Amino acid sequence: MTEFIPPEESSNITSQQPHNREAEEAVLGAVLIYPEVYFELAQKLKSEDFYIIRNRWVWEAFSSLIERRQNIDLLTVSAALNEKNHLDEIGGTPYLTTLINQTPTSLHAQAYAEIVEENAMRRRMLEAANQLAQHAYDRGKSINTLLDEAEKSVFGLSERRITYDLQPIQDV
Repeated sequence: MTEFIPPEESSNITSQQPHNREAEEAVLGAVLIYPEVYFELAQKLKSEDFYIIRNRWVWEAFSSLIERRQNIDLLTVSAALNEKNHLDEIGGTPYLTTLINQTPTSLHAQAYAEIVEENAMRRRMLEAANQLAQHAYDRGKSINTLLDEAEKSVFGLSERRITYDLQPIQDV
């Protein structure tokens, strides 16, 4: 049985995918301002955590530069994006400059990253819930199989978070 949601309460439910444009842009701007923060943020964030595709491409450019042991700055990021034919699609160097100019401070990069990560997790939860709902309608599978798939799906969501929470015993 599904729960009835009165019309006045249903306005709190949104069909838009969870994301925060300002937080995504602030993360990228913080890295452009203070590139060393990338290493901290990269422990939590992956390119797929960015909902807005152009922000995903900028993060991928950061990662590509780090893999090649190159510095992250406006010029190198522009060149990396240009190599992938994404520079014009993101809005060119003016967009990168805007990221720098609109970032309140690079000191709060971790807080911005947490917002991006939380929204990415919410999107993954919605995706898992949709898959579970589809599987639940499949009468060809046993309930035990469905429960196993549900457990795997939920474990998959929390698995990434667990790796962040693990710390060496020396540090503890």
